[in-house]
Amino acid sequence: VPAVGFSGDWTWDTKRERGDAVITNVIPISIMSNRYWKTLSGDIKAKVSVDKDFNVAGTYDCIATHTKLGAKIKTSGTVSYDKKMVKTVGQTNRYLYELDFCTDPKILLKKIFFSDKNGNIFINIFTKKGKNLNGTVTFEGLKEFLSIYFDTEISGEGALDLSGCVSSKKIDLRIDLKDGNIRLPKTYSFVKDFGCLAVLDLEKRELEIEGARVGFHDGEITCKRICAEFSDAWELDTLCIPMCINDLFVNLEQELFVSISGNLLLNKKKNNISDLGGFLILNSSQFNQNIFSSAFKRKIVGIATSPFEKQLYDAVIDIDLVTYKPMRVKTSFLETKAHCDLKINKTLLNPEIVGTIQLEGGFLSFPYKNLNITNGTIFFFPGQTKDPTIELEAKNKVKRYNVGLNVEGSLLNPHIMFESNPS
Repeated sequence: VPAVGFSGDWTWDTKRERGDAVITNVIPISIMSNRYWKTLSGDIKAKVSVDKDFNVAGTYDCIATHTKLGAKIKTSGTVSYDKKMVKTVGQTNRYLYELDFCTDPKILLKKIFFSDKNGNIFINIFTKKGKNLNGTVTFEGLKEFLSIYFDTEISGEGALDLSGCVSSKKIDLRIDLKDGNIRLPKTYSFVKDFGCLAVLDLEKRELEIEGARVGFHDGEITCKRICAEFSDAWELDTLCIPMCINDLFVNLEQELFVSISGNLLLNKKKNNISDLGGFLILNSSQFNQNIFSSAFKRKIVGIATSPFEKQLYDAVIDIDLVTYKPMRVKTSFLETKAHCDLKINKTLLNPEIVGTIQLEGGFLSFPYKNLNITNGTIFFFPGQTKDPTIELEAKNKVKRYNVGLNVEGSLLNPHIMFESNPS
């Protein structure tokens, strides 16, 4: 059928009252909702037999290619149509799957089963009594999904319980995390529970999620209403996710410890990259590295952007970040408190910091005696995220000398002056 991108040969055996067809795709076919995965010309091959009652049995082989990375996924299996029920069973490079749905009076899902070849079940969803849907996405399934689609590795335990109803026009689902104890990478945060109500309108291609809540060991993230719209090929067109963060504890690689509150809005319009904006408050925080180092800037940006780095291709960002209580900074040579008043803007892939960090007291380790910080400010000017301006003054009396340290200039080009009186 060239009009839909397939061609092949068809024969009919009048004695056996059966037809046989061998078909292949003649044009590349995009895999819905993903811009890079495609089946290239000739990579779908199927053999199908049809009897006089229109019962169908056949086999298929398919290769999906990631046009950017060159990765390939091979799929093969069987398909049948009998008594108004379609059933396909197959395997990919690493997985086994089964998909069943009925066609009368309308197309309705009956079963989705997904596992690896070692017998670990990832997804088991089925319908009972026509429209009632129940199922489970196991922890192994969650781990595999996040690894493949978001390049994120998790550890722990827990499973998603699904319940609701399905029709030819709409899918209503209640989703809850059961027995959750999932550790997120780098942050050392543990997800304890999750719940939401999702409604997918199949005709309008719209998704609404209400009452979403992610509960952590300390703190939570809530979203009253998430909206998404999809194209005819089920590619994401628009997305709106308002997030409310309440006393969320985050540990970034054992270097920056923070308790965060605030609001973020992730918004995507059709044919545009996403926007991520909002206001974050560091209720309490501690940094165990040099506050003047590039590592500190990476950690500050990471507080606001790290959850989204692998989920978005890129995004325009505009996030205000302030400290409610001064941040404790403690290293082998520096101990102080810092008030942050910063704006993180530009893009997710190329963020910029603008604002000030004001030091409050503390000291610098110095031979014989510490030098007390009397003034310290770090200025982040536009275009100078990697090379902020520094003003630092520290003094003390060492034996009979009044010793002072003054630092001016920038991080990469500092001007350091020592003075003592008497000289």
